[in-house]
Order: sequence, then C-alpha cells, then structure tokens
Amino acid sequence: MKFIVHRYKDPDLTIHEATEEVNTDDLIALLKDFYQNRATSYLIWDLNKGGNPELSENDIATIISISIEYGSQRKTGKTAIVTANDLYFGISRMFEVYSEIEEDLSLPIRAFRDFNQAIAWFGIKLKDSWVPY
Repeated sequence: MKFIVHRYKDPDLTIHEATEEVNTDDLIALLKDFYQNRATSYLIWDLNKGGNPELSENDIATIISISIEYGSQRKTGKTAIVTANDLYFGISRMFEVYSEIEEDLSLPIRAFRDFNQAIAWFGIKLKDSWVPY
C-alpha cells in the first residue's frame, strides 16, 4: 500500500499519507477516489515518507484538471501538501504555483514543511487530544 488514508469527521479532514515513493497513476487514482467517494473540506497530502520525484509539468496539469473536473464535490475547503523533504517540497511548490495560475480551480492549494503550519492555514480548531495518526 503506497498510501494510508486517514479520514476524520471532526475536523472534516482527509490525510493521504504516502508510505513510499509513488507514481503519477497512484496519485491520480487516489485523487479520483477521494473526489468520488469521500471528499472532505480539508485534504492533506503527507509526503514525508514518499512522493513522486519525477512529477512532470504535464503530470501537474493532469492532476489540476482532475481537481477542476471533480471540484464541485468540495464546495469549500483547502488542500495542503506537507513534506520536509527538499525535493518533494520544491515539486509541491511548483504544484502550488501552477494551481494559482489555473483560474478554474476554485479551492486553494499550498505547500508546507510542517503539519502544524497546514492545520493553522486551514483555520480549523483541533481538540487538545487530537493526534492525526
């Protein structure tokens, strides 16, 4: 299993935790499943243990187009990409910039190096005892 999916009702959050290196098809399949079966307001892609070091500009465009196509499944919310890995963070920043350029993408995407920064950006309150996984 290349991803572990963590879903929480309070807050309305899904975390896709990569457990190893993944390819674009893995990302696309998981993204489509998220939108079609279990969309939440907030989504975190946790790439601390894995990611796609060969993600191309075309791959980014494909992933963005899927987000646009299925975006109506999420009326509100934000997506965060979290990784401390320099390579994955750089690729995530490219993804963030590309998403800002795309006018039809209604929900914001940001890259972070730290999980807590992503939660703060979401603006959601967590219970003191809440631990994601």
